[in-house]
Order: sequence, then C-alpha cells, then structure tokens
Amino acid sequence: MAIIKLNHSNNPKNPRNMASNNINKRTIILISILLLLIVIAFVVNFIIMPESQPSEEVEVPVSQGNTHRKEIDMEDMEFARKIMENMEWREETELYRDPFFGPIELSGVLEIAIDEGGELAFLENPPVIQDGRTLVPLQEIMENLEDSVHWNPKTKEIIIKREANVLLYLGEYEAEINGEIFKLDVPPQIIDDKIMVPLRFISEKLGLIVNYDDDGRKITISVN
Repeated sequence: MAIIKLNHSNNPKNPRNMASNNINKRTIILISILLLLIVIAFVVNFIIMPESQPSEEVEVPVSQGNTHRKEIDMEDMEFARKIMENMEWREETELYRDPFFGPIELSGVLEIAIDEGGELAFLENPPVIQDGRTLVPLQEIMENLEDSVHWNPKTKEIIIKREANVLLYLGEYEAEINGEIFKLDVPPQIIDDKIMVPLRFISEKLGLIVNYDDDGRKITISVN
C-alpha cells in the first residue's frame, strides 16, 4: 500500500504562506507610497515653485541729477512680479514679502534728505513701512552725519559710534544705549542689502531732528 505525503508548504492557505503574502503586500504598498511622495516633492520643488518665483531681480531706476530720487514705474510689469500676489495697488506704495518679517511696504515718501548746515544731501535708499512703522537706511544716514556704523554679520551686532555708544541686534526688539536697554517698535533688519532701523529710534534715541515736508514726500533729518 503506497503512502502519499502531501507537501503543505506550497499550499496558499498555509498560515505561513498567508503571513508571507501579507508582508509582501504591505512592502509593495509602502514602496508605492514612498515613490509617490518623491514624485510629489520633485514636482513641487522643480516645476511649480520655480514658476511662482521671479526669474530675475529688477532694479528700481534712479533719476539723474544730484537728488538721487528713486522713481518707481507703476506700470513696470517686471517690477510688479516682485509684489505679493492678490494684493491691491495703493498710490505711491509697493508691497514686498520679506522671508522673515512678512509684508513690507515702500513708503509714500520718495526721498530722505540729511540737513548738513543748510545743505541737503539726498539719500539713494527710500524708507519702507512695516507694521505701520517707517524704517530708514541706518548706515547711509550715519555716514552722512559723519558717524560710524559697524556691522558684524556673525554676531548680528550693529554698533553705532556717536555721542553715545549704541548697540543693536539684527531681528531683535531691544537696543542698548550706554548700557541702558530700550524697546524698539520694529527690529532692525536687512532690506536690499541695507540695514534698516525704525525712524522713531533715529529721532528719539540718537538725538536727531526729523521733519516731513508739507506734502509728505520728503523726510529731512538734521542734528539736534
């Protein structure tokens, strides 16, 4: 009488085979999800995002003459590409988005002048407005007043040498003047490679006189 041995190892209903099949299915699903995520990341980073960014930086033209007055062409579409999407234009105002501090407006004031004993020296860089506060180019103002500004990019220290020793930190809301701490409305920051500080700080803490002309188109800064 012949004895027949049944090989249960190839039986699909064998519990071991069923467990192995389940593991294989899970592995295939996980690999598929991983590949899908890689494809999505590639599409976002290399196809969608580059199209949403400006292809080039556009310089704002500066008019000829001694005033160094910056004029913004409201019709310049290349310039407009730098402006935040879905925002309405406002007269004499442009909107930017800073990667750290969010929306920044270019002020309706188109020029800043330094009064040097009755002679006006016009700055090349216009003010900007952030959170309702006007920011002005610190180094350009101090140099025109023959004061010095030292910037340490490693420590982010901004040191102003004037009658008082002033210490600021990029992105910080505190200023130190002769060892005393003062609060700032808006922190110092770099915009278009220029250190910008609140105009209120310039007038109140550095002892400078700030005046606006009648139509609000010019800021004049003079020594107290």
